[in-house]
Amino acid sequence: MSLSRLKAPSTKVAHPVPPEFEPIFITQGWRRAEYLFGKRAAKRWFTVLGPDRLRAARTAHRTAEQNKRRTIELRRKAGARN
Repeated sequence: MSLSRLKAPSTKVAHPVPPEFEPIFITQGWRRAEYLFGKRAAKRWFTVLGPDRLRAARTAHRTAEQNKRRTIELRRKAGARN
């Protein structure tokens, strides 16, 4: 292959991760992030921010939400008994 046929390096600049991506992903999940930002961008930013860290944060958020719902439900049941 001759040197004249080599491709020039890409000059495309990657867009930075928007600050609202992480909280939206953690609180609303993958589907919502894909809907708001697009599938390719969401996947790219998920990888950039660290999949393990985002998964752990999402799991912690969901666990806290489940515990909050359980507490509310138990209080309702306890109030109904009195």
